[in-house]
Amino acid sequence: MMIIGYQGIERFDPKIWFQKVSNEVDCTCYRGALANDLSNRLITQDMTKQEVINLLGEPDRISLNDMKYEMDYSLGFCSMADYNSLIIHLDSSERVENVHTRQH
Repeated sequence: MMIIGYQGIERFDPKIWFQKVSNEVDCTCYRGALANDLSNRLITQDMTKQEVINLLGEPDRISLNDMKYEMDYSLGFCSMADYNSLIIHLDSSERVENVHTRQH
């Protein structure tokens, strides 16, 4: 699944992903360019919740709906109107079902 609309398309870089986010950086799309690589190459269907956490760290938010987890990782202010997130849906056995982005 290709995620479009983000400035630049980069390979996943842990230095960028785990950088300390200052107020100046928070108002940018500081992780947006990594979204395509994560969703198309690194986060694979049937990957476990723990494997995702090992790759990306703890999610910014996690929710449980209809016995399915939704892991939410902030990408930054990637649209003209709001912040965006990488959303990872896990099935009831806590394995990746799908990945997409969401504007909040």
